[in-house]
Amino acid sequence: MADVSHDPISYTALKVLQQRARDCTIPMCREMADAAGIRWNSTWLRRRVRRLVGGKVQSGLYLQLRFDAMSSALDEYPGCAVLELAAGFGTRGVLESPIREAYIETDLERLQAYKEEVVKKLLGGRVCKNHYFRPLNVTRVEDMGRVEAFVHRLQLTKPLVIIHEGLLMYLTEKEQITVRDSIANLMANHKPGAVWLTSDFSERDIDQTPLQKLMSAKLRSRVRRKLNYFTDNESVVEFLSKGGLRSELLSASPQLDAPTNAYAEYFRIHRIMN
Repeated sequence: MADVSHDPISYTALKVLQQRARDCTIPMCREMADAAGIRWNSTWLRRRVRRLVGGKVQSGLYLQLRFDAMSSALDEYPGCAVLELAAGFGTRGVLESPIREAYIETDLERLQAYKEEVVKKLLGGRVCKNHYFRPLNVTRVEDMGRVEAFVHRLQLTKPLVIIHEGLLMYLTEKEQITVRDSIANLMANHKPGAVWLTSDFSERDIDQTPLQKLMSAKLRSRVRRKLNYFTDNESVVEFLSKGGLRSELLSASPQLDAPTNAYAEYFRIHRIMN
């Protein structure tokens, strides 16, 4: 079913997969890209141009730090079920479903159906029995209600961990409020408890060069969306408190050098509780 307002955002899912496969060390991204028919190799000239255009903001480092930050946060919840919103073509579900009570991936209906096909192809049809795929538009309260009902039917024995990376910046302020309130409702109703982890509240507009700004403008045009970041942590605290939620900013994982440490600040995880 087409979603005129939100389906264009799906374009970013395959682009992110391509970048992860090309520039990151995230496990199984190249295999996922191959299964999806996405060309990820680049010539030396394209790599050179990409570095020049990227300046200080390197997409590979961006995606790697974000993935690593979430992985570190998830390590604090061993075995717990994960509900991933806007999962895109991430490989985390494939990697972690065997060691968790359940792993539930969600995304827009057409994208999610394609993702499930790709995962089955990647794994030779042997999808882990506790790895689930559910269609979801997070801005629709009724969709979130159906996912909440599905989670309840699983009769989980451990707390639920709700995660997403790179979602909120594509949503309007009104849509962000709807997502916040739906997650808060799920957290309040789930037994034995739930926690919300995301790097989205840390990410800022970090375009630094004219070319970077041009690329962002092109992205906005393609997804038909304004990129809507939170300005600072104070605005994050206010936004969450209005939904009856509290949060803490988790420590960044130690990196190799000062510039990388500074850059990692944009991808720190907020742990959100009710």
